[in-house]
Amino acid sequence: MDSFTQLGPAIWLREPSPSPSQASPPPSSPPPSLIILCTWVGAQHKHITKYTTEYLRRYPTTTLLVLESNLADMTYRTDAVQQARLLPARHVLQAHLQASPTSSGIVLHAFSNGGAHTATQLLATLPPPLRALILDSTPSSVHYTRSIAAIIAPLSKSPLLKLLALPFIHLLLCIIFLSDKVLGFENVIARARRRLNSSAFIGLKVPRLYLYSDADEMVGAEDVETHAEEARRAGYGEVDMLLFEGSAHCAHALRYGERYWEGVAGLLDRSDAIE
Repeated sequence: MDSFTQLGPAIWLREPSPSPSQASPPPSSPPPSLIILCTWVGAQHKHITKYTTEYLRRYPTTTLLVLESNLADMTYRTDAVQQARLLPARHVLQAHLQASPTSSGIVLHAFSNGGAHTATQLLATLPPPLRALILDSTPSSVHYTRSIAAIIAPLSKSPLLKLLALPFIHLLLCIIFLSDKVLGFENVIARARRRLNSSAFIGLKVPRLYLYSDADEMVGAEDVETHAEEARRAGYGEVDMLLFEGSAHCAHALRYGERYWEGVAGLLDRSDAIE
């Protein structure tokens, strides 16, 4: 993230240089003016950089905004605190829309349930006119065991920390799930899933692409496919799906790079008109 400016906790901005070098052939349609990447919980910068580097190679004149997700937002941090932390990102969106009201559009690329939650928190206060929505390994339905797997994944390199944290994670999830079932509270996973198919957050004309795997242990393929079908029934006209075989959670681009980025570029080429 060396070429990015940190605007706040977990918020990074990279604006194009006045005369960016053209490292790849120009795209067949106008490049996006802004790409927002909402990362998965625990994503390391070296992993995020693989996506920002490819986006910059393909669209060197595009501004990139990276919003990192974290466990606190998914568990105990209040909506008010999260909205306050997202204020620098909203300022970027506002400035971008004021400067380019007829620009070639904003692309939202969310990874996993953490990224989907962050994305919908941003859209809750300032839903911009999106050019396209890309959903990588998200959304899932609410599953206890898969939620455990997702939370402990960032701790995989520290077995002792994982062992110590596991009882507290189980306790926290029990509280969340019981609140959901008994008190009727909507947990963050269910809420993000609902918001992604709500026209109050994402316009019905915004095309979307689901990137998912049949081997994802955290977000099942059936959950993604059900959400895509719900999107079609809700009135979303262009719902594309790209299923990968054997790739792990948020690792489809690592194993199937060419197919992954062809899918992304194809969506953006077809969606060069703003909603």
